[in-house]
Amino acid sequence: MIGRLLLTEFEGHELMAMGDIREFLKDIPGADRLSMTYAANGNQIFHLGDKSVEVSPIASNEEIRQALVNPTVPTANTKVTVKPMSGSALQGFGQKLSKLKHDAEFDAGKLAARVDSLSARKDAAIAKSTTYLDGHEKDIADIEKFVTEIEGVTNGGPPLG
Repeated sequence: MIGRLLLTEFEGHELMAMGDIREFLKDIPGADRLSMTYAANGNQIFHLGDKSVEVSPIASNEEIRQALVNPTVPTANTKVTVKPMSGSALQGFGQKLSKLKHDAEFDAGKLAARVDSLSARKDAAIAKSTTYLDGHEKDIADIEKFVTEIEGVTNGGPPLG
């Protein structure tokens, strides 16, 4: 192994070896597990827990610290991304809501089809009931006419009913 990385100067900023950066950030929880990769543009990307901080070569150590400690406050030479934490109660929450919405829309579609079907059946039942009642109305009118005829033949016998 080559050993410890050599420190170099870049526009007045000292680049640190990983061990030195971990030591500098030791007060940040998890800094002992800090890792580093390179971005396609050559910048360094420091990974700490759920945060990744892309660091320009001219970023100061304090900017790196600020980006890790408070990722919502932008710095000129760092870019922070936060990935969902695995095992978090929020993991997959959006997907679950999406599925719930999809299922609700599907169920609402099935219910709407049933309501439409029942509505058509209701309309048919009302039409049939109306026809049935119209027939009974005629029967009642015929019975009333028959009673009137019997009353006339029996010389006004006692009223029925």
